Amino acid sequence: MEMRVFGRTGMRLSVLGFGCGAVGGLMVRGDSRDQERTIARAIDAGVNYFDTAVQYGDGEFREKSRLCLAKAETGQRDGGHQGPAAE
Repeated sequence: MEMRVFGRTGMRLSVLGFGCGAVGGLMVRGDSRDQERTIARAIDAGVNYFDTAVQYGDGEFREKSRLCLAKAETGQRDGGHQGPAAE
């Protein structure tokens, strides 16, 4: 995945981001296991920018996304692979 430095922050972000609200409703109303697998695949592909706007699911997905990303960061998912951590 191509990365770019975000302004003057020094943060390296993937050129592709993952919009957690516009994925056919999966990330807002979907099954938690499907959500975890979807985020894990994005991380495996090199994505490290996840858009979790508070408006998605009236803020409901924000907490779900934290749990999914935390599991991915600690390797608590299928295969135990730890992808790049989201900032």
